[in-house]
Amino acid sequence: MRRNGFFHLAMTMAGGLAVLLALGLFAAPRAAAERPPWALRDHYTLNYSGLALKYAVDNAEWGIEFNDEGRIVDRVYCAVVLEDGTVYDTEDLVSGRTRREELTTPLGSTRAYRIDLETPNDLIIHHSLKQIRGRGFQKVQMAITNTGSEPLAIAELRPVVMGAESLPGMPPATDVHTRRLSSRGGFALYDTQMDPQSILFYDRERDLSVGLGVLPEGVAVSGVQFERSGSTWQGNVVSRFEPARQLAPGETLRADPVWISFTTASPAGVDRMVSWMYSAMNTKRERPSAPDAWIAAPSNASADDLYRLVEDWNLSGVDHVLVPAGWPRRPGSLEGASPAYPRDMSNVAAAIRRMGKVPGITLDPLASTDGDSAWAVESPEGLYWLDLSQPGAQQHAANRAAELAEMGFEFFVITPSSIPNEVLEQLGLTRREADTLAFEAVEQGAPDAPVLPAPRTAIDGRLAYWLEAAASGSRMGEYGANVGPVRIHGDQTGGLNEPLLTALGFFAGPIEIAGQPNSEGASLFNALFPRGAGGARPMDAMQRSPRIWETPMNRLGDSAHGSALIAFPGAPPWPVQHISLDDGAPVLVWRAEDGAFMQASGVLPGSDSLTVYGATANQLRPVLIGALQAGSRPVANRVNGLEWDEGSGTLSGVLTGSPGQNATAYVYVPDAWGLVSSSIGGRGEAEQSANLVRFDVAAGSSTRFELEFERRL
Repeated sequence: MRRNGFFHLAMTMAGGLAVLLALGLFAAPRAAAERPPWALRDHYTLNYSGLALKYAVDNAEWGIEFNDEGRIVDRVYCAVVLEDGTVYDTEDLVSGRTRREELTTPLGSTRAYRIDLETPNDLIIHHSLKQIRGRGFQKVQMAITNTGSEPLAIAELRPVVMGAESLPGMPPATDVHTRRLSSRGGFALYDTQMDPQSILFYDRERDLSVGLGVLPEGVAVSGVQFERSGSTWQGNVVSRFEPARQLAPGETLRADPVWISFTTASPAGVDRMVSWMYSAMNTKRERPSAPDAWIAAPSNASADDLYRLVEDWNLSGVDHVLVPAGWPRRPGSLEGASPAYPRDMSNVAAAIRRMGKVPGITLDPLASTDGDSAWAVESPEGLYWLDLSQPGAQQHAANRAAELAEMGFEFFVITPSSIPNEVLEQLGLTRREADTLAFEAVEQGAPDAPVLPAPRTAIDGRLAYWLEAAASGSRMGEYGANVGPVRIHGDQTGGLNEPLLTALGFFAGPIEIAGQPNSEGASLFNALFPRGAGGARPMDAMQRSPRIWETPMNRLGDSAHGSALIAFPGAPPWPVQHISLDDGAPVLVWRAEDGAFMQASGVLPGSDSLTVYGATANQLRPVLIGALQAGSRPVANRVNGLEWDEGSGTLSGVLTGSPGQNATAYVYVPDAWGLVSSSIGGRGEAEQSANLVRFDVAAGSSTRFELEFERRL
């Protein structure tokens, strides 16, 4: 329920004029509709081109105005939810104290507007709005301090609360899109079970968007919770604490930060901005490279079952193998569960290595078979649950991870712990805090090994689901953020076709391949692994399962400038004029099947099959614009030593083809130039047709090319 009984003495200011709004300490709370307009309230105004964010000093309420059309966002406040369900919100508070600060943060130069709100229920609510200079977003942060003499059990902090009146300027036809992600151990996980991490409202007619989302910090489980209310939307951005966080007198608790975007109109631009921000906020040390994929057995599988599974997947090209969660003799033990596993687990690691694979192991770092009462809680069964907030427990867990690494295990997958809520309450930790500390302990003990979360979502063989999963983290992977794994079951692999394999290749995180392969599955996967460098981006970021993608090529200076455009089955027509590369320059679009260029006023036609195009900026001289697998999937070819010699008109370099995929390289030649001679790998020659020069790139090897041109106009 919502608590409307905040005692308040309402006083607001406008240009030094004090207006008495409440006559007594026990006056009924002011209805939301009676709040004076912004012009009569003391507030900050953050002006942008045609837009303004207004932030009230009296109660940290905020809203956004658009040109002369009025408010598109209004009356956004925050709330605290106690364990018993009581809700305290700030909508009726009018006693804020404010200060302004200049900060340097991982996101850049920042101006912070801070407001403290005292409440009569022994809480101070700290609210801040941070304006990141030169970036198209702001951060909202919320914390509370217990000023009473008794602990308070906090279930949720809601840094953003939007009621039914909070989006008055977004029409009913507004597109609404969420990114279904969660977070564990610094990884963004595609997750269909948890609240999404972001929501974007986009008015295509006005080219106007408003976005909200969380930046997880590893203490709470955070997400967005919105639902349609009549012709508009309402909801919260929430940080949940499980079990409820006991807030001791004098202690402060903080919600995960919330980003707000409204100055960047393009959904693709918002996706790019948030992905960069997510990466910039992850200040952990650089991790060892995660595997592209691993083979996994059911949790109750034996060592022999696992070995047979590895043989079944031998043709897949997958080099990593995961020992499942059922391997320990007892929970927390480092000995195998005989007879299913040998007591000495180094024998399992050695056996997997003899099969030519890299062994990894599933682990719950919070469980142990021994411990100290100073930093562990012993269960009646003799199992010790570690308090990883204590240095002794952290070192104990790190030592256990180091012991497994010494046995020969080269990567770790952290399973969600079965630690009881009662133990977490005794330790004073939330489940998410304990989980975050578990990752840190394993990373400390095995610094050279990738440490990854277990996948949250299994995806079947439907193209739409793989495109959604790929879109959820594609930009994050491009900016170097850690994208977690998803799972595909072996019996779903027989129907893998070119569109599905392409979508799997666009997914930026590892893929766990679980169970027995379909009769064709192993050999089909061989065309996918090892995967290339990635970098695929959806062109319409508002679609849950985008059907048109761009894969930029590895560029060096101004001698290579091109992308592949991939239209998946079901792709809608897409205007060529809406296609732009990162620098925003107009592009030329050409068909991979015949090299024909398309008119700038034309459209990419809708597609019933996987169709590949190329795009390049309109250059004044010959440039390398891409390398594609002939008539099919794009490939992540790498270019090195690319040079243009203006004096001799020579373009040269080395292209390295992706394993198993022969490709055709393309060079755009303006009308003013023509090909004179060529040398491809010291053996072949290139061919010119209209404005394109083509030459072959062998799979898995380096091809040196040298093309000489002359000016003809």
